[in-house]
Amino acid sequence: MKLAGHILREDAASAPHRLTAGGLAWGAKRVIDIALSLGLLLLTGPVLVAATVLIASIDRQRPFYIDERVGRNGWLFKCIKLRTLRPDSVLLASYLRQQPAEAARYGDSRKLVNDPRKTRLGAVLRKLSIDETPQLLNVLLGQMSIIGPRPLAPDEWRARGAAARDLLLVKPGLTGLWQVSGRSELTMDERVRYDSQYARDWTLLLDLKILLITPFVILAGRGAT
Repeated sequence: MKLAGHILREDAASAPHRLTAGGLAWGAKRVIDIALSLGLLLLTGPVLVAATVLIASIDRQRPFYIDERVGRNGWLFKCIKLRTLRPDSVLLASYLRQQPAEAARYGDSRKLVNDPRKTRLGAVLRKLSIDETPQLLNVLLGQMSIIGPRPLAPDEWRARGAAARDLLLVKPGLTGLWQVSGRSELTMDERVRYDSQYARDWTLLLDLKILLITPFVILAGRGAT
């Protein structure tokens, strides 16, 4: 998938450190990303195919949702997910008008505790994090990593304020520090702090810890929306 372009070059240029860092550690992270994404695609391939067919046949929706996200150094890319929501803007607007707390949450994170657009199948896919499986293709293409901050849309990224520059230091990931520290149970400030901490303090050992914890968090299903 081709990179869509570059945003806010002055912010990328002013990021605190490591924007163009190389070395054995970064190379090792990339090798691990390729090996894990290939292995996981082979392992989850049948589940992904089944989910794609079910979405098309039961929900009668296009199986994949593709949206623009901010990557390392400010590059934009097309992030791929399985579709779990009905594309119903009228229903969403009506719900947000009736639920001001949820409206504030949606404005911060584009996530809702009880999204009225969520399909029954989509709820299961989200609970098990199957909806994010197609992002393994983004990892293979070098746009994402297995582990990193949550991939953000450009407006979400800008809303991070000073912390936004930290996120340019690393590739966004399928799982990350805040995802294994509470997932959607965390406040937005806590998520921003965890993502910024990961970007600034990244090491291969930190990746290994997150990688080992992630399966238990997914199986527990705690904090999934």
